[in-house]
This record gives sequence, structure tokens and C-alpha cells, in this order.
Amino acid sequence: MPSYCTDCGGELVWDRKIRMHSCKSCGTMFTEAQLSEAQDRRFERPEDDEDRRRRRHSDYLDWWTSSKKKRE
Repeated sequence: MPSYCTDCGGELVWDRKIRMHSCKSCGTMFTEAQLSEAQDRRFERPEDDEDRRRRRHSDYLDWWTSSKKKRE
């Protein structure tokens, strides 16, 4: 899990009372889930044209099959 603020890059400190991380620099508060999600985003690869085409095709097929089911 990152030990730095995802907004400003400052150091994070764990607050036991509220069970959240807070940034020493900007004061932003983070839960464990938010920090875990930020770490996951850090390692994702950017979507390229082929990925967008596949996603659009998949969305279209989902729409097409759902519209057929509604008619029956």
C-alpha cells in the first residue's frame, strides 16, 4: 500500500481513533480501500484503441442480446 498521499505526494500517517490515513501536507484523509484502489490504478496499463474497440463490441453484444430477451 502506498505510504504517500495520492493527491500531493506527502507522507501519510495512520490515525487509530478514526481508523484512516491522513496526509501531513494537505490533510486529505484516506481509507484502506481508497489507498488499495490507488495502488491498483498505479499498475494498470492505459487502454489503447484495440481495447476500446473490444469493449464497444462487447457492450453492443450485451445490448443486442438483452433487447432480444425483452421481446420474448
